[in-house]
Amino acid sequence: KDYMERYTPGEYAHAADSFFGADNAWRNIMPPELPEAFSTYFGYLLIWICVSCCLLLAPVPVRDRMRSMRPLQWSSRHGRNILRTQFAAAMLSGAALTTVNILIFGGLFMTHGIQTFFGCRIFSFMHTGFSWINPTFGIWCLLMVLLTYLTAMGISAIAFFLSLHSTNYVAMLLKMIPLVILTAMICPPLLTRLFYYGNSLYQLTSVPGVEGITALLILAAGLVLFALTRRRQKRQELLQG
Repeated sequence: KDYMERYTPGEYAHAADSFFGADNAWRNIMPPELPEAFSTYFGYLLIWICVSCCLLLAPVPVRDRMRSMRPLQWSSRHGRNILRTQFAAAMLSGAALTTVNILIFGGLFMTHGIQTFFGCRIFSFMHTGFSWINPTFGIWCLLMVLLTYLTAMGISAIAFFLSLHSTNYVAMLLKMIPLVILTAMICPPLLTRLFYYGNSLYQLTSVPGVEGITALLILAAGLVLFALTRRRQKRQELLQG
């Protein structure tokens, strides 16, 4: 009784309809340790992915600014669009680095034979906890990878923005430190127990699917910052001309 009383009426109704209805979802078999361990592992892996993207991308715009490359770049054939090209290259580099990290560290976790459970649903009678969705473990892992890419791309865009407005490496590092700290605070709660009632972000906000919304907001923040920077630099060049 105490176990069920901690759920809200909406959560209880969703669990009753989804897992104890005609499809008998409660009959699924999934060891509770597996989604817990996998999502926790990916949550901390996401910290490293974001930090590695920052370390890869941040020095480049600073080096261009220190060597007075911007006037030369703006006078090239690309002109003012060079910033868009640089941003696209930064995002592609971040995506490539994210892929390499997932293949290496995700592959290490796969050596434990978790692919055996790819066809099982993430909710089971073995008390894996209630979840807002009930896909197979394999699909759930793909959703986690998707959120990893969205978050890493958003952090990469923010790092590119901060680096673009840094006059030297010291200033860049001082701006990267808060970003890294914020990343370390957000990433584990974002992926640990993804889409479960027990997810930290969901318990904080009571918004189903808040994990995906958070990842999209991080990406949107990075894109908006870049758009504002590009617009500002275009105006600066026109005024200078």
